[in-house]
Amino acid sequence: MRNLLIISFIVIGTISLLWMQSHSGPAEAIGDQPTLATLLEPEAASSVDTPIVRKEQSAIQGLAQEQWDPSPEVLAALKASFEEYHGQGGGEERIIAYQRGKLEGRPGEILHDRLSSFPERFKQAGLHFEASLIEMDGMLRVAGNHLSNNLNHQLDRYFQWKQEEAGDPRRLPVEAMTAYPLNYPPEMWFALQTGQPADTASANLLLDMALLRDRLLRQDALLYQEQYILDSSMTVVAQKLGEDIPAEQWAEVWSQLVPQYGKVLQEQANLRQEYLNGLQALASAK
Repeated sequence: MRNLLIISFIVIGTISLLWMQSHSGPAEAIGDQPTLATLLEPEAASSVDTPIVRKEQSAIQGLAQEQWDPSPEVLAALKASFEEYHGQGGGEERIIAYQRGKLEGRPGEILHDRLSSFPERFKQAGLHFEASLIEMDGMLRVAGNHLSNNLNHQLDRYFQWKQEEAGDPRRLPVEAMTAYPLNYPPEMWFALQTGQPADTASANLLLDMALLRDRLLRQDALLYQEQYILDSSMTVVAQKLGEDIPAEQWAEVWSQLVPQYGKVLQEQANLRQEYLNGLQALASAK
């Protein structure tokens, strides 16, 4: 546990140093120690020992962390500490202010350029795209990055399917599509649901499917933003109390302690199902 914390703070300190070299003003902090809530960047998440990263690493390596069995007193302390830090202690305000600040200057320009490139990239791929999807109204940088990642996934998966499988409806990654539906464009879902090549779909049908995709991708980005803000405070609180909550138990534990967190996770699951149901309904009515 101690070694993991030391490694985490070393990585976080490096991120902080690089950020401060290209931006004026000090990083937000609690006391004397920089925190994940103020320093962690979506791009750097794979370098930091967070619950989500540990869960991904465990899945890849086939490992399982030791079951964490906290006492009622520990759970009560986590809940009280989160409520104090996230709300009264300004944890939520810190991470929001930090994310807003990252929309200014060079990082924000890079994100803007990335998002602005998607209409043309989708057009070149023969996929429909509504430019209004990439407007940043209400979105912090973490949501913009998440949206950009999902759009990149859709393009990458589509190109791979077209190039390696010649767009064959019988050669679709069904398991992956079901697990991560928002990573795949409507054209691939049309092929899966109808057994027909994507280019046999009418332009109006693909437009309706794309509009559904665009609306849900934007909602997904905003939900991810809310989850990220909560996760940031939860990570700070867990570290402060010295509790190493396994990634496999993270969502369950915090959903019980913070109902808002459980609601966000459920809304994310509902949104993925809405995407599947909506595309199925549109394809069936063609």
